[in-house]
Amino acid sequence: MTETTHLGLPHLAAAQAQKHVTHNEALDLLDAIIHLSITSQLDTPPGSPSEGDRHLVIATATGDWAGWEGSIATFIAGAWLRVQPATGWRCWDDAGKVLLVYTGAAWQALASEAPIDGNAYGRKDGVWVEVAPAGIAYDVPFTFGGTPTSSEELGRPTIVRTLVFPADFAGSVGFVGTLPTAAFSIDIYDDATQIGTVDITTGGAVSFSSTGGLEITVAAGSLLRAIAQSTVDATIADISFTLLGAV
Repeated sequence: MTETTHLGLPHLAAAQAQKHVTHNEALDLLDAIIHLSITSQLDTPPGSPSEGDRHLVIATATGDWAGWEGSIATFIAGAWLRVQPATGWRCWDDAGKVLLVYTGAAWQALASEAPIDGNAYGRKDGVWVEVAPAGIAYDVPFTFGGTPTSSEELGRPTIVRTLVFPADFAGSVGFVGTLPTAAFSIDIYDDATQIGTVDITTGGAVSFSSTGGLEITVAAGSLLRAIAQSTVDATIADISFTLLGAV
């Protein structure tokens, strides 16, 4: 079967039987590729995917995604389909709130103009980085809409400069839209190392603790990850919190 040059969509063959199968396959691929966006960047297929889910596969991929690093995994008709990008493809990362472009070898964050928010920015490694005097406050916000599933990642911002968080994340604040039925916790990781916990009571109080109650330093380039507890709470929803650090 022949395919289109750029998107790899299947062609219909002359006198082909069951033409609708090939036609629908092409429509599914177009639906996955056009206005491309992903929910998150993962290395392992989620346990309960929904039809149409799309994720960017990162190293080191396992399970049904083994060997798919750098590709888009989309869930169609009950199975994962691999979509291999071409140079110049763009993709919105909804978790990281950033536009990505595929260079032919890797996905990179794309920035055109510096943000207009009253702060000073400089260009570094192809992206805009805020230029700030040492010692000023630096907020790292996390916002998650809806109810998290077991051990779901609630956000993973990339830290663009080395940050120092005070003991027990002093000064940090949080809010929950719908209260949990039991005390709920969120673990904070610096890449793969847990550095603290966010606890939410049934009354909506949000508290923070760092590992050992100590000051925490997170190096530039690290991923700061928030992971929901493994026990699902069916009522908690719309969680947001901000970790206050300093540069």
